Amino acid sequence: MVVAFEDGFSAVKAIKEEFEEASVNALRAKSRLEALKKIIDEKEAKTAELEKENGNLDDKIVSLTSQDQALDSTIQHYRDVKR
Repeated sequence: MVVAFEDGFSAVKAIKEEFEEASVNALRAKSRLEALKKIIDEKEAKTAELEKENGNLDDKIVSLTSQDQALDSTIQHYRDVKR
């Protein structure tokens, strides 16, 4: 009877240790997951910022191209007047 009790106690102790180890691993995994989610959120925010900046730069290119064309027209006009 004492042997059976000792075996049962050892089994319970082993299950407890296994549970504690699994709990620690779960907490570590949760921490890593939270850190990765934070990194993903930061990267998504940076991507959105860069996409907005890209749109602004595209608008600036269009504006500068229009200005360039207007300057070319003005230069051509003065060349025609000079002749």
